[in-house]
Amino acid sequence: MRNKIASTKSEIMKGIELWNKENPEFEIRERLVEQNIFSPFANINVVCINFYMKNEISAFGIIKYLDKEIKNYVDKTQGWISLLAVDPDCKEKKEVIVNSLKILEEFLVMKGVKNIRFGGDPQNFLAGLPSSSWNDYLGIFKEMGYKKGVIEFDLKRNIKKFDFQRNIKEYKSLSIERVYKTNEDKLYDFLEKNFPGRWFFEAKNIGHIPGGLRDYWFLEYNKKVVGFARTNTIDSTYKGPNINWVTELGDKYCGLGPLGIANDYRNKGWGLFMIAEIIKELKNEGYKEMVIDWTTLVDYYKKLGFGIYKKYLTLEKKV
Repeated sequence: MRNKIASTKSEIMKGIELWNKENPEFEIRERLVEQNIFSPFANINVVCINFYMKNEISAFGIIKYLDKEIKNYVDKTQGWISLLAVDPDCKEKKEVIVNSLKILEEFLVMKGVKNIRFGGDPQNFLAGLPSSSWNDYLGIFKEMGYKKGVIEFDLKRNIKKFDFQRNIKEYKSLSIERVYKTNEDKLYDFLEKNFPGRWFFEAKNIGHIPGGLRDYWFLEYNKKVVGFARTNTIDSTYKGPNINWVTELGDKYCGLGPLGIANDYRNKGWGLFMIAEIIKELKNEGYKEMVIDWTTLVDYYKKLGFGIYKKYLTLEKKV
């Protein structure tokens, strides 16, 4: 088996096609490929590697590593395997998985990486190893030293029938507001103070994209920002991973996440209020389904009628 860094769009898309062939339940859409691979966030390096047997692509992997520390989030010793796919028709599948994984790890180690996580990378496609891969991959990852973490979920519900009055308590002192370029500093100040890691880093990068901030929302209590959320739609100029499932759900669905409430205002039901208000707005815009990605809070979102849609397992290894 030989490997080659994919340096053209056609080579990379062959790898994505292989992923989609192996994981039809977790099909990656080209619009997310364009964004997550070809337009990475600041200080993120993306490397795609194709693996060949008899001049035919047999495996494909995407890895990521950092140019410098992301403050309050991760340092340069952290790296990620974003995707790993092997042709499902391959007769030597286990051997190909093992050899591909070794090459991806060696490349990351060469770049100074000491901790590897599968999925959950900046501009991620998936939160972890998808359930469609557990039978073929999980045992191999364990044999190669990866530690299992928690199961993460994507959740879904029909919002066309969402009834605010039945689902949530109303608070007269709370309101929601969209974020625009004219009020972006309020978002950055709130995130830097309350969520200074990944979510602040993402917002600063998305803020450079025209219209990217429009999908952020404030929760305000007597005009003070106490929470935030981000939504995604087919028309968003920046698309989060929860908008990837258009093949299954159609154009009239939207995504929600991340979201958070300032520590001093938690356990009051205000997060549920914010979500309900956002659902009401997007429902009025004609959206019919909503997906919340990468969460373990199944019981929390169940209060608003969300159920399990997709599953992932977190995997990490020290090298």
